[in-house]
Amino acid sequence: MLAWQTRAVARQTKISNALAGTTASQQVSSMREIYAVFIDHPELRPYFYDGKPCPGRESRRARVLAVAEMFADAMEGNLITSRLIAKSESHDDWIAYCCEMVANSPALAGLIRDHPEWWPRTVEALSRQRGSG
Repeated sequence: MLAWQTRAVARQTKISNALAGTTASQQVSSMREIYAVFIDHPELRPYFYDGKPCPGRESRRARVLAVAEMFADAMEGNLITSRLIAKSESHDDWIAYCCEMVANSPALAGLIRDHPEWWPRTVEALSRQRGSG
């Protein structure tokens, strides 16, 4: 009986690890999608890395806010994933990354401020960082 239980636990562990790996690779893919936007539209990059304010012109504003939502979703997903994967040593790195991105992007900061319920882990990480810094 003990041998059977041990094999069952080992199988379950393999399944859990595979699922965690799949989830992590999905999060990497979400970041690649954002980078692809910057390749196709390099004029948007300053709104996320250089502190450029969200544009007022409607068509550009809509595009910047759409990318900001993609960023916020990716950050939220990576925070969740890095917290859930037991052997992940990247959770603190993701917190730092999220804080840096929000600090450098008024569009991203405004979106998260206006809709904190959409990205609760990100808001929690930002609050934690402010509290310790």
